[in-house]
Amino acid sequence: MALEFTGTPLRIDAVCPGGMMTPQVTNFTFPDGVDFDLVMKSASPRGLMEPEDVAKTVAFLASDDASAIHGAVYAVDNGKMA
Repeated sequence: MALEFTGTPLRIDAVCPGGMMTPQVTNFTFPDGVDFDLVMKSASPRGLMEPEDVAKTVAFLASDDASAIHGAVYAVDNGKMA
């Protein structure tokens, strides 16, 4: 899509959020007997983010400060992909 809109002023970027503190997460309970070692293998070592952390990235990408950014993919995941 970024290639399709390269000749226009429209900027195309992607934001890929990781785990956030939302009602879905805060109201979740694990079933009895869950393997927490296995669960923690998929958790971010820095913990969960707040939704505002992702919103700040989106606001930056929508701002004039990001005018040179086009076709980028941002993993906003508190370091999980690292």
